[in-house]
Amino acid sequence: MVDISVHNLTKFFVIGENLLEDLSFEVQEGECVAILGRNGCGKTTLLRTMTGFLPYRGSIEIDGKECRDYTGLERAQKVAYLPQIMKAVKMDVESLVEHGRFPWHGSFRRMSVSDKNVIENALEMTHMTSLKARDLTELSGGEL
Repeated sequence: MVDISVHNLTKFFVIGENLLEDLSFEVQEGECVAILGRNGCGKTTLLRTMTGFLPYRGSIEIDGKECRDYTGLERAQKVAYLPQIMKAVKMDVESLVEHGRFPWHGSFRRMSVSDKNVIENALEMTHMTSLKARDLTELSGGEL
């Protein structure tokens, strides 16, 4: 779990038009937060910006360190982003969750007992254990 602190975040979507402007909030470890709003208001842009996929003005701190200052690998160890709509991939839920362990050892190393425990814990925390053998293409957008 991580702490996230966003201060004065501004994301320019098109020249002269801000999609997100002067946004500030904090999320503490263990908190569950929902981002609500109409279509096109910037929910996905906010998430993609917070994960380091998009440039921004202001500050996004993850565990007290500015998001821009993390290397790609370090950021991948702190934050994951899974879009609700993605190209169909033939993979089960558990395999997808296993991908979250790659930043710790790469895709060619075998999963350790510790990795398997982290994966099982993640499935339990998200109430997805009963779906772990299901193919991603069989899930609803919300389940995904």
